[in-house]
Amino acid sequence: MLRAPVYNYAEVFADPQVEHNAMVVEQQHPTAGPIKVINTPMKLSETPAQLGPAAPRLGEHTQEVLEWLGYDTAHIERLRQERVV
Repeated sequence: MLRAPVYNYAEVFADPQVEHNAMVVEQQHPTAGPIKVINTPMKLSETPAQLGPAAPRLGEHTQEVLEWLGYDTAHIERLRQERVV
């Protein structure tokens, strides 16, 4: 039977292979500043994958999502006033 170690987070991120493959990178977050995130595992030489934007802040896309669902501006404002969103 093959056995392999089970790493905790600190051990995973300190692993030489994780470092060599740049699996953890720093990204700028609009409110938190620089944060460390998991990089894409796809390493293609001719079409390298790129990291997407930082995670949205709480409620950052609420207006757009509710409009997409068909709510009008007045209804969304009522939801805000009632502290639903």
